[in-house]
Amino acid sequence: MQQNRVAIAIIGAGTIAQTHAAVIEKSPDAILSAIVDTNDAGKNLAEKYHAKFFGSIEDMLKWQSQLSIDAAIVWSIGTVIGVSGVWASLKPPEYFQGNGEWRGGLDGGVILINLIHEVDLLQYLLGSIQRVYAEKAPSIRNHEAEEGLAATFRFQSGVVGTFLALDNAASPFNIEAGTGENQELYPFSGQDCYRIFGTRGTLSIPDNKLWSYAEPEKGRNSKMQNRALDCEVGDVYEDQLRNFIEVVRGTEDPVCSGEAGLSAVAVCEAIKESLRTNQPVDVPGGYT
Repeated sequence: MQQNRVAIAIIGAGTIAQTHAAVIEKSPDAILSAIVDTNDAGKNLAEKYHAKFFGSIEDMLKWQSQLSIDAAIVWSIGTVIGVSGVWASLKPPEYFQGNGEWRGGLDGGVILINLIHEVDLLQYLLGSIQRVYAEKAPSIRNHEAEEGLAATFRFQSGVVGTFLALDNAASPFNIEAGTGENQELYPFSGQDCYRIFGTRGTLSIPDNKLWSYAEPEKGRNSKMQNRALDCEVGDVYEDQLRNFIEVVRGTEDPVCSGEAGLSAVAVCEAIKESLRTNQPVDVPGGYT
């Protein structure tokens, strides 16, 4: 191991682990030391990248112990009133086969596989979600897992939101296709999937178009204009790895903390409860 390279273990060898492993291998500041998973996919990934393989986190830790978009932009639209979002894509049959069979079971579904990341981003931009309500969408696969839903959110700030999440609909409207961050799975569409509405304008993401009034007079009879906001373009996985390395070195704070991740889980569990009970559900707080 080269001096000062950060040793990284990937826990869980799902689809996205392939991307993380490839990015780590290219980095001059990191080395992939271990893969932790319970099936052959993890073992195969470890062999491919010459990393240690472990069947549990506990075993990995025993081995390890032996070794010596900026939120400020949002507020240019004035006081935020509401947000609408969509994540919609058609997952192919093979996605649910073989090692992916679990994705159609109760531990899978669009909520915990996809919507959780959207919730994480929405809370990063707009603060904590305190109440949710959800309605289940039609299913076409006869799986145990939900294939889609429509949800409403109330944020702690008072902002309200709606979100449509579907993994059984042909659509270019999802964050991966909109950004082009993972074009092997989601070809680039450039389409927006979030719209944040404020008293002075509306911002769409990820095309970063800011809609505002062209004239001093403001109201429904006034003409609106849009302009694309400048933003830094980069590889999200490389940026994520760079931040992770600097966090390990103690030179940066994490862009997304563990507490923020736990908060997103709590919101998604509340959404699942709302689907079961057909009632609004308050989200427990105290994670951030």
